[in-house]
Parts: sequence; structure tokens; C-alpha cells
Amino acid sequence: MRNTLSDRQRKMLAYIHEFSTERNYPPSLQEIRAAVELKSASTVKGHLDRLRKSGYVTWEKGKARTIRVIKEAM
Repeated sequence: MRNTLSDRQRKMLAYIHEFSTERNYPPSLQEIRAAVELKSASTVKGHLDRLRKSGYVTWEKGKARTIRVIKEAM
């Protein structure tokens, strides 16, 4: 099975997992943005929406800091 994640999406997944493991709470959108060197939080949101649709992450809509990795990239 071909993995269709971009390098940036892989970096996001790794960052979310590492941040959550180290601090016991997930990163904010702005923290993810800074970690993957993007200028816009809306671009981060677009990547996260695709990751969610692909089953890699989930979150509670309307609640801050609820993102979590549910499937690791191969």
C-alpha cells in the first residue's frame, strides 16, 4: 500500500506525537505552525483536515488542544 503523506504531514504527525508525549497535552495550531515552519495557521488546518480524513489524527470540534494521533505514518 502506497503512503500518500507529504514530508510536511509526516513532520506534523511526529511533532504532535512527541509534543503530546512529553507534555501530556497536545500542541496548539500555532505551535504546530511554528514547528513545521509554515506562515499560516489556515495552511496547518488544511493539512490537519487531510490527516483527519485519512485517519491519522482526530480532535473534538470546537475544543482547544484535543488533537491526537490515532495512526502512525509508515
